[in-house]
Amino acid sequence: MKNLYVMKNLAIALAVALAMPTVVLAQNESNVLFYESFNGLNGQGGNDGYFDNDETAGVEVGAEDLLSAENLDNTEGWGDFVKVAICNKCVRIATKKNNGSITTPAFAVNGHATLSFNAAAQVADVVTLYVEVVGEGKLTYQDQTDRQIAINLPMSEAGVTSLAAQPYSVKISETSGDISIKFSTISSSDSKQRAYLDEIKVVDDTNTAITTLSAEKKDAQIYDILGRKVNATGKGLYIIDGKKIVK
Repeated sequence: MKNLYVMKNLAIALAVALAMPTVVLAQNESNVLFYESFNGLNGQGGNDGYFDNDETAGVEVGAEDLLSAENLDNTEGWGDFVKVAICNKCVRIATKKNNGSITTPAFAVNGHATLSFNAAAQVADVVTLYVEVVGEGKLTYQDQTDRQIAINLPMSEAGVTSLAAQPYSVKISETSGDISIKFSTISSSDSKQRAYLDEIKVVDDTNTAITTLSAEKKDAQIYDILGRKVNATGKGLYIIDGKKIVK
C-alpha cells in the first residue's frame, strides 16, 4: 500500500509538471536572483480584473498607499515607495497627477539575466512604463538597449484586460556588482499614467537550460511518467533521484 501511495503521488507530480510551460520546468531556485509576487497585498484592482473604480461593484482600486514592505515577499532593501498603491496581489504606481516609482532591493547578476514582470495601464490612461537599472548594467527590450528602457503599455479595457496576460521580458547585461531595478511613470493632470505591476522576477541566464541526461549513476532511482520504476531511459520526462529530467 505504501508503494502504491508513493507511485500515485509521483504520477500526479509528473502530470502537473507536464502541464507547466517549458520555461518553468527550466528554472530552479538557484536560477532565480530576485522574485516578488506581491501576493501579500489585499487591496482592489489589477488581478481582480478591475483597472478603474467601479461604484456599482463597490470597487475603489489602489485606495491605500504602500508605506512599508512588511507584507511583501522581500521585507527589506526596497527603495522609497513613491506614489505606490496597494492593489489585489499587485501594486499600482503613480496617481492622476503625481509620478510614481518603485525600486527593488539589490541583487547580484553574474553577467546576464532576464527580467520578467506583468504590467497593465489604468483604464483611459496612455502609459509609458520606464524600467531602469540602478547600478552598473544595461537593459535590452525590442530595439532599445540602455540603462533605462521605455515600454508603451496597451490601453486597458474594462472587463477585458488581464494583468496576468500581459507579461514583459527584458534582458539584463553588462552588469558589475549588485543592481536594483526601478519601475516608474511620469503622470500629470494632462497625461495620467498609472500602471499596475506584478510578478517581478529576475532569472540567471547562465543556467536556464533543462537538465539533460549524460551519465546516470548505476544506483539512480528512475521512474517513468506513470510512476513506474524503470532500469533504462529513452526520450521523454523522468524522475531520477527525485529530480525531473528531460532526455
